[in-house]
Amino acid sequence: MEAEDKEETREDFSRCKVSFRDAVMGDKRLSSSIPMVDLKDMEVSDDKMEDGEEDDKECPTIKLSSQDKRRLCGPWSKALIVKLIGHIVGNNFLVRRLKTLWYIASAMDVIDVGNDVYVIRFASDEEYDRALYNGPWIIADH
Repeated sequence: MEAEDKEETREDFSRCKVSFRDAVMGDKRLSSSIPMVDLKDMEVSDDKMEDGEEDDKECPTIKLSSQDKRRLCGPWSKALIVKLIGHIVGNNFLVRRLKTLWYIASAMDVIDVGNDVYVIRFASDEEYDRALYNGPWIIADH
């Protein structure tokens, strides 16, 4: 009986497989299976030394209070990391295209961090959520 259950589970899983492109393009089969988590509401704890834990002499550690963590992370709470795959596009094209695709009316900071990776920082929670959850995530067919 146990082997049959495993086989049924395997068959269910194989029917649910979705390609990367389908996942990025918004395959509706994924939307019900992926829980949405609002990272802004997560608890932030103080960094404390555990009992018996020692500082690594070769790799120093910086301990931060929860207040300091919130202060440092706050400006990045409405930011997405975008990786371009395939064709290389210019920064101005990327900004114009994202504003059009994501219906961005307010200011949007685009920071090029190298290797075709960009940090997009939004001015409003509404625009951030729309880009994150609704996409689209394909720009110029790549």
